Amino acid sequence: EIHLLRKSSGVALVGDHIGEFGPGYLAIVGGGLPHDWVTAVQPGELIEGRDIVLQFDPQRLRGSAGLLPELRELEPFLERSLRGMVFHGQTAIDGAALMER
Repeated sequence: EIHLLRKSSGVALVGDHIGEFGPGYLAIVGGGLPHDWVTAVQPGELIEGRDIVLQFDPQRLRGSAGLLPELRELEPFLERSLRGMVFHGQTAIDGAALMER
C-alpha cells in the first residue's frame, strides 16, 4: 500500500516505528506490516479527503514481469516495503503530486 496523508496530523504507527505525521506524509507499507495513522478527532468528526491509499498485489506485479520486464526492477523496492518506508523532501512532494492526479 502507498499512503498519502493529506489533511491531518498525528502519530504514525508502522511496524515497530512510532513517529509524527502531517500533511504530505507519504509512506509505503508492505503486506502484513501493522500500521495506523492516529489523528485526535472529536467523536463523530470526519476529515473529508484525509488520505489517499493505493493498494496493489506484489505477486501480480511479479507475475506480470514476463510481459513487462521493467517490472523486475521493482523487486528491491517491494522487498524494502516489507519493513515500511517514508519518503521525504522532493521525493515526497513528487510522489504526492502523482497520487493527486
